[in-house]
Amino acid sequence: AFYLMTCQYPAPTSGALDEALETLAKKNRFIAEENGIPYDGFKDEMDGARVAAYLGGLTAQLAEISLAAEDGDLITREIVNAARFAAHGAKLHDALRGNGKGFAALAEELAQILAEHEALWHARNKPGGYARSTEQLSWLISFYRNADI
Repeated sequence: AFYLMTCQYPAPTSGALDEALETLAKKNRFIAEENGIPYDGFKDEMDGARVAAYLGGLTAQLAEISLAAEDGDLITREIVNAARFAAHGAKLHDALRGNGKGFAALAEELAQILAEHEALWHARNKPGGYARSTEQLSWLISFYRNADI
């Protein structure tokens, strides 16, 4: 799911998605072998709903934090949005397996996360790189809206 959120290989159909996941498995095997890590296959045992629920609770707690730093509010918003991105990936994981939220709901959720990300980006960075940095996530919203799986 996280691979699909950030990969450079768009997968507009379920067949292409399967190919993208196979590419991921090959990359995982290569990385493991190059680093002397035993590789016993690509594992997909995550309970996305449980992960998303945990992160949702964590996000609520994080939003209550008051940091003493000059940019403490901004830091808190960045951490909360990062947790929202991770929870979204867990929901995508379940949706790809036919569980959880449908793709339309995921499109709306990711659009909201990206809106906050854009505000955070412009608070910290030069404006020029934002569109490029979110290109795949924008593509993912389009994928959700046109998903055939």
